Amino acid sequence: MKMLPSSSSQKSKHEQSKAAWKASYQLTNLLVNLLLGSLGIYYELLSNSHTDHSILNKIIGYSEIRYFAIIQIGYQLWALPIGILFVGEQTSMIIHHVAVIAVAKISSVPLSVMNAFKNNPEWIKKYPGVYSKYFWASKIVSAMIKGGPKKKEKKV
Repeated sequence: MKMLPSSSSQKSKHEQSKAAWKASYQLTNLLVNLLLGSLGIYYELLSNSHTDHSILNKIIGYSEIRYFAIIQIGYQLWALPIGILFVGEQTSMIIHHVAVIAVAKISSVPLSVMNAFKNNPEWIKKYPGVYSKYFWASKIVSAMIKGGPKKKEKKV
């Protein structure tokens, strides 16, 4: 006669499974952040690909680092369902993952339009008002999303 496992052993297996999911989730997070950090250090210190310091290129350049966004969005899209369904992630972290995706999407649309203009200089000549108004509108909206301009503190 087989004995049914006790509810405490079932609970223990469930807790072990949840602990294993959480450990693999945290290890994946570590690896993704280690990769992004290493790429950032490489790009900033060792790469010669960002030598154009014009204001236009500071705003809409850097297409060669699109992998940062691709890796980050991919990780966030993976972390959301895993965090909710298997790890029991805290609500604040779920909000964090959603916010990272939202910010990436919000900033990618204006950047795409600016890159389209940058890649087609004849558009800038043909529609200079559209280009400059779009540039400043996206700067203002971006500042509003970030909380507006920062006030300088007066020195006493």
